[in-house]
Amino acid sequence: MANATQSDERPPKRARALSGFEEGAPAVRSTKYWLDDGNVILQVESTQFRLNKSTLSFYSPVFRDMFSLPLPPDEPLVENCPVVVLAGDRSEDWLYLLEVMFPPEYRPDKKPTITELAAVLRLSQKYDIANFRRGCLRRLNGEFPTSLTEFDKVFGDWTFMDPGNDDSISMFSQVINLAREIRLSSILPAAFYLLVHREV
Repeated sequence: MANATQSDERPPKRARALSGFEEGAPAVRSTKYWLDDGNVILQVESTQFRLNKSTLSFYSPVFRDMFSLPLPPDEPLVENCPVVVLAGDRSEDWLYLLEVMFPPEYRPDKKPTITELAAVLRLSQKYDIANFRRGCLRRLNGEFPTSLTEFDKVFGDWTFMDPGNDDSISMFSQVINLAREIRLSSILPAAFYLLVHREV
């Protein structure tokens, strides 16, 4: 009797947090990140990415721990892959992160825009991708240094980031908002100075 009761119990709630489907708009497969040999599907908003557990686990201990949890036997699958719904994330941010994980070409000199950097930094903090986070912080600290000597060296140039066509007030506002969001107050003086410099 005890065994029958135990088998009828629901799986632990944490295990089910690995997967599930968000209600609402129908899911759409990513045209760029739907790997034929992928064994897990990440759903971000209405976009699904088919990826490899091993790659995600290599970069992120959060995913490594998630994938170590057993799935319930009645878990719904898509093409034999479990679906992990990442609530609160943006699909656009994940596109930027996956481009770093799966670079289309080797470009060590490529500088990210503030939009790309912010996306990778947010997700690398959330999923504990330490090397990506360190790289983003190095770029921010390099572009907005704390010492006057270092600031004079980079003032007027973009050494660590690509301003694109938006070397403007809105871009510096993005930097300031990002610094406040991640509590990187050390870059705020330089960012505010450059913002004011653009306004005058």
